[in-house]
Amino acid sequence: MIEKVKHTQEEYIGSNIFEIVGTNVQSTYITCLVDQIATLGIKLLFLVIIVNNIMKYFTFEIQVLDDKNVRQLF
Repeated sequence: MIEKVKHTQEEYIGSNIFEIVGTNVQSTYITCLVDQIATLGIKLLFLVIIVNNIMKYFTFEIQVLDDKNVRQLF
């Protein structure tokens, strides 16, 4: 269950961020697409994720479709 979703400007990196807070990492998540077959159509060579150390537990999964049309879950 998500307790708080906040869109704000992060001071350290000077960029917009989404802060998602919940009571349980297994039940607090966002997803981009409902259809498991669909894609966002983003074709970039690099994915950059900056994780701020807030001294709390977290987890994340990212699924990509590689150049051989195989879905990879990280």
